[in-house]
Amino acid sequence: MVSREKIHKLLDLVLDIHERGYGERGFPFIAIEFSNYGHEICLYGKTKGFSAGNGFDINMGIRTNSDADCAISIVGELFEKVRDRS
Repeated sequence: MVSREKIHKLLDLVLDIHERGYGERGFPFIAIEFSNYGHEICLYGKTKGFSAGNGFDINMGIRTNSDADCAISIVGELFEKVRDRS
């Protein structure tokens, strides 16, 4: 089970990226999904937005605090790049 604190930190980073732009013309796309139907939290995205190919660069399930730490690190680095652009 992932701690709420880590989920909130990850969600804050995702929302910070969403506030700065859309996943088009090279701007990153990032999304997070939650379900209460036995699935892990899903994080997926495209680091260069929808203009760069069809597949996702980021596609990971988050089941543990360790998974959440990894996701926070990935999205944090992406946010730093986005913050530099805006």
